[in-house]
Amino acid sequence: KSTLGEDWFETFLTFRLNPEAFLDRRKLTKDAFCLDALKDLYSDHIETQCKVHILLLLQEYSSLLITDINVLEQCIESLTNLFKTLGRKTEKRLLKSQVLIAVVTILLTLDLDQDLSSFIQKIKIFLLEIIYSISEDPIVTSSACSCLEELEIFYPGMLHAEIENILLACDQETSAAFQSYVLLLNTCAETLLSMKKTDVAGKESKDMVLNNKSLISTIMSNILELYPLLTHTAQYRVLKNLISVVKNTSQFSPKTFKLYFNGLTLSSEVPLIHLAFDLQETFGSDLLSTQEEKQLLKQLVNLSTPPSLTSSHKLLFLDWLKSFIMHNEKAFSCLSFSDLETLLPSPFDGPLTVEKKAHILALSLPPNSEERASGEFLNEIVNGLVKCSMLSGGTKAAPSLFRTLFIYFSAQTSETISNSIYKLITGMLKTSLHLTPYALSFLDAARTKYNERKFHEKALDHMVEHILSIPLKQFHSNLEYYLAILESASQEPASICRPRAVLRLLQKMLNEGNLNLQNTWCIGNRILSLCRTLMKYHDVQIFYYDLAEVLCLIIQQFQDTDVKDRAKIYYCMLTSLSKLKVQTIFAWNPSEKEGKNTLNSFVTGGESLQFASCIQKLNNPILQMLRLDSEIHSLNTDDNFIEEPISGILELYQQHLTSQESFLQLPFILKHIGTVEENSFAELYGIVISAESEPSCKEISVIEIPILKSAPTPNQEKTVTLQLKPREPQPLTLRFKAEFTCNNGYSYTCSLQSVTLNLDDLFLPLPVSESYLQCSSSWRLFLFHALWERFTNEIKLNEEGSKCCQSVFALKIGTEEFSTFVEKKWKYFIVSKLSSPEYKIAIHLPPQNHLLLKINLVNDKPFVHILVDNISTLPWITLYFQNISEIL
Repeated sequence: KSTLGEDWFETFLTFRLNPEAFLDRRKLTKDAFCLDALKDLYSDHIETQCKVHILLLLQEYSSLLITDINVLEQCIESLTNLFKTLGRKTEKRLLKSQVLIAVVTILLTLDLDQDLSSFIQKIKIFLLEIIYSISEDPIVTSSACSCLEELEIFYPGMLHAEIENILLACDQETSAAFQSYVLLLNTCAETLLSMKKTDVAGKESKDMVLNNKSLISTIMSNILELYPLLTHTAQYRVLKNLISVVKNTSQFSPKTFKLYFNGLTLSSEVPLIHLAFDLQETFGSDLLSTQEEKQLLKQLVNLSTPPSLTSSHKLLFLDWLKSFIMHNEKAFSCLSFSDLETLLPSPFDGPLTVEKKAHILALSLPPNSEERASGEFLNEIVNGLVKCSMLSGGTKAAPSLFRTLFIYFSAQTSETISNSIYKLITGMLKTSLHLTPYALSFLDAARTKYNERKFHEKALDHMVEHILSIPLKQFHSNLEYYLAILESASQEPASICRPRAVLRLLQKMLNEGNLNLQNTWCIGNRILSLCRTLMKYHDVQIFYYDLAEVLCLIIQQFQDTDVKDRAKIYYCMLTSLSKLKVQTIFAWNPSEKEGKNTLNSFVTGGESLQFASCIQKLNNPILQMLRLDSEIHSLNTDDNFIEEPISGILELYQQHLTSQESFLQLPFILKHIGTVEENSFAELYGIVISAESEPSCKEISVIEIPILKSAPTPNQEKTVTLQLKPREPQPLTLRFKAEFTCNNGYSYTCSLQSVTLNLDDLFLPLPVSESYLQCSSSWRLFLFHALWERFTNEIKLNEEGSKCCQSVFALKIGTEEFSTFVEKKWKYFIVSKLSSPEYKIAIHLPPQNHLLLKINLVNDKPFVHILVDNISTLPWITLYFQNISEIL
């Protein structure tokens, strides 16, 4: 049975997800699993595919499974013996190749403290024996060559002594495996070249350098003889290495590549074509003449135009062509229009292809050529893009169209090209308004980079005139696009943007009153943006009344709050501030922090005002909140007494609790801590006290105090009341935070000392319904009996969902002190006192819970019978009575 089990593939995936968990689940150590896996490789009944996956596990998780040198030795020996055991059967070549790869991978990736050079040397000899063997399977031989390549890369110079033997084995190899020998020799040449670059001194080192040069020359000569027989991938690697050899040695001349250059340019393989450009960039005129570079350019043009070429290859070739032209002025200076005529867009080209072709044509044709300067030439290039863009869903082609137009606008200064672009853009803005964002982006770029050519002014002037001449219905139907054009034009002089005429057009539209706009917010803000631009770039006195009328109409016609508020702000600025202040506000950069740029200084006209600084945090508190004893109004024993029970008292009480939520009002004294050392804190203004509780309350009021002065007399202390609504009847911890402003103009914040509220701080008398305020004592007594009966019944019946529970507590006080203590402790909550003596006490615990007590003497010992309607409060109540007993 395999280590991976019968369903070995699923087990393999499970192991890869979490190897350590896999081993723990099976109670296997890492060494044991590794050795079991090696045993499975020798088993005949396990299929080859499973063995390959076991080898993959060993090489992928070698650092996890092989933890010491002994396990490594067993693993290497086992795998090499397995290779020999498999023999030379063709059906075993896949497994044998994987064994070689696993051995080398384990050795190269393992990170042990011990020296592994002996293992490396042993495996090198083992692999060399394989590649020297003529009878070995070609696939296994190729795998062995690849493994030796990796060893040579990791340990440069390891195979230099074997180069002659490898050359001999390569000559004797008649199968396709000879390419693996060639690539191995190519790697050896690379390492020889890297060793040659290292600066060394001494006679022996010089002899070694000379020997390396001789070896490199021998290797490359043999490889080049076999070059025509290699695959494209092997040819690329060989020539790529040969470029480095020619650059760094004198044995080979750049002319060596002449034999292969034509083959590279005519190849259909992309890497080989790119290699031709590598040669041209590396050796330049030493390899190619100007005419040959021109031929290379023509060949690249031909490669990038076939209709059958995939889009990705076409774009790649066009990028190469553009880069080649930009870096080789001599090559394309001799080109004529006929050489590049094939780059004109065809029906098979997509938008990106057309854009790249147009860019190449703009770069390659001479600036003063007749073709480049003609408007027909430009129209022919962009004709397809224009047709696609004008369709309702043609926004995919639009970016390429306008980028192409800007390329020609930048590269060509002729009046013919400018007029052609002008006609195209204005025509599209009239007929295809969905292209407005792209056209305005083009005009913004023209304004920024080529302002002196005044192209944008000419186009915007024409569009403003067109908008002012169209019917109001047409203007209203495409309002958003036309407003964007007018906003862009409003940055230009008044002779172009015609502010008064534009504002009167807006007045006419707004006066209709039946806008029926679906996107009111967007349109309203677009109109306001136009007004803002006019106020920013122009003298508002010229169109003062027209602009004020538009802003008033926006306030009246638009229902969106954001639009109304923004219009009111602009109206206030228009009517209250000068032209200079308005323009300065709109031009203000928020990142500037100088006092002269603040809004206050703009309005007041002064520069002395400074920014209000941010709130500074104090590490130590300067204020404190001190608890005051809360006065609870005692039960009025002189109110009207009702002898008969109130019918439906529980329903009335529940309605009262639902309609009026209970809350606590806690009085505090707010005062300075000790004496104030700094005069700046002697008087505090605009004090805001906020509180947080743990556990959190439903609501805690914020305390606001206009002024607090530091004074030693108690009369100057501020009494404040904190109102809070607890979520659960349990003790609370209140944490306070104060924010205030001092007489130095700065604002501060600090944390105050926290305050703990015990359970008895939450005690309240039973709420009284508004209908029975005149007989509150009777109400509370009858309510006590009704609640006591209800809680007791729920406990007896053990109703599902009921939280009622009861308990008993013995007070440690004497008989003489009993009455005095109870009446003092629960003075405001006693609803009945009998001569027994027995006290009935009713306490309301916010938000909607209750604590009912019956306290009497049993065998001259005071006992408290407790009833609660929330079992979670019982531990806190027990703790409350324990604290009372400890005090006594």
